[in-house]
Amino acid sequence: MATKRRLLVLSARPGVQRFCARAGIDVTVVYDDRSAGSLDGAVPPGEQRLYVERFNDAELVRSALARAGAERFDGVCTTHEKGVVLASLLAAELAVHRPLSTTTAVACRDKHHQKSLLHGLVDTARSTLVPDIRRWDGDVPADLVPGVLKPVLGAATRHTYRLDGPLDAAAARAAVLADPSWQAPRTFVVESFVDGVEHKVDGWVTGGRVRFFAVSRYLRPCLDIKDGALLASVALSPAAAPDLYARAGRMLDTVLPRLGLGDGVFHLEMFERADGTLVFGECAARVGGGVTVDVLQAMFGADLYAAAVLIALNERPAVPTGEAAYGAVGSTFLPSPVHDVPAPRELAALPGVLAGRYEVAGGKSVDVRKKTSARAGYAIVVGDDAEQVERRITDVVGWARRRVLRGDPR
Repeated sequence: MATKRRLLVLSARPGVQRFCARAGIDVTVVYDDRSAGSLDGAVPPGEQRLYVERFNDAELVRSALARAGAERFDGVCTTHEKGVVLASLLAAELAVHRPLSTTTAVACRDKHHQKSLLHGLVDTARSTLVPDIRRWDGDVPADLVPGVLKPVLGAATRHTYRLDGPLDAAAARAAVLADPSWQAPRTFVVESFVDGVEHKVDGWVTGGRVRFFAVSRYLRPCLDIKDGALLASVALSPAAAPDLYARAGRMLDTVLPRLGLGDGVFHLEMFERADGTLVFGECAARVGGGVTVDVLQAMFGADLYAAAVLIALNERPAVPTGEAAYGAVGSTFLPSPVHDVPAPRELAALPGVLAGRYEVAGGKSVDVRKKTSARAGYAIVVGDDAEQVERRITDVVGWARRRVLRGDPR
């Protein structure tokens, strides 16, 4: 009888755990308060759960593993941006397989270092480091105005601000320093602002070769959440956007080898200028956030959670074959405050809605301006093409505003 595979997972992710259960993989999940709410009360067979104060703190995680006697695995996996470097370090010590080196993990996390590696290879923003924002005088080089201030190890646009001049720099610095959390970032990077249509590219690579990727277009740039925009995007089919897919593929073939990412999942962001030029934004060694996995599963039958797990175990995921199931599949976060929570069936009855639900109770509000992962709920929308999906997303959000803000669906 074959020995069961054992996987260490940093930060709970139900999709990862469900796949492991189906595949017969024993899993140890290290989680903290941020992902505790996603866990069911009953621990299923083959799953071990270890609570820590911070899932990406090496001392806390290593101590919890030692106390539990869980110190040997076949692989280590995380779908969380802030767990990538620790996952690589733990794999080096505790796992049989280690597809992601720490050098690559850092290259896929540190925004300033990443762009320094890629300058001259792809078109990308210029940047300068702010080692300690508490000691920053707000001076921004002229060639970085307009610019963007962001944590060098940030995620989900949290603590990210557009800079159009000295007043913006002073206001951004004040906002960061007003954060009461002792974990608030201190090291930042200022990048030149890149205008254009923002896209994301999600997929996986094995043996140094990109096996699958999908291109999605954001309806509005991620930074627009700072003005209250709801995060929404549309996954495009290769048949509908062959030139964009070809250019995105060439970018991947340049970026991933330079970062050293030869085995793993990836989430790359890029901008398309009016003249068609693609400008590299950033690349992470993780699955896309929000409901990206669900969208690509519906569109292509691709399971990025399964890919992340299998690559961590030194196995190759099955590559989707055949045409896309829909002309386009999109997603949008839903508005709040929520006066009255609609049932999922109400959302599903709207034209093109494949799935969706509100995830907060009545009377609750979610401030989407803080980060791109903040949401009150979501809807996944399908259609014949991207334009139809975009119109349907607009209709869904309009319906939701009327329904949840006033309890009136008309």
